[in-house]
Amino acid sequence: MGQQITWVQPYKFNQRLPFDVDYKVMGTFTEFYIALLKFANYKLFSDLGLPYPVEDYPVAKGAESGTGGQYFDVEKIKQSQTHARKLFDAAGEDGETSIIDKAFQNTPEMQRLRKRQEASKK
Repeated sequence: MGQQITWVQPYKFNQRLPFDVDYKVMGTFTEFYIALLKFANYKLFSDLGLPYPVEDYPVAKGAESGTGGQYFDVEKIKQSQTHARKLFDAAGEDGETSIIDKAFQNTPEMQRLRKRQEASKK
């Protein structure tokens, strides 16, 4: 009571789809991109030792009570996040070089950057 409610009403308009766009290619790219994101998320989660997909997270008690919504146990999620942060920070402190550093370590740009860093240290 006493709260202001803003109603959003859809605007009816004619959608004009251009004929020079290949929608089949766009749909194929979308499917590919979704699959790629699933693989990337799985790799990131598995490197941190976390379960993937997200449905594997513990569901809070009472979430199955017919409300139709799914509620995650916030405390378990927070614990997983802090665990992931600790693993991420520990990996950075060990002096491990990332894949990007390994891939670009012999390029002329990286060599110039190293020379600049050494000159600035002196």
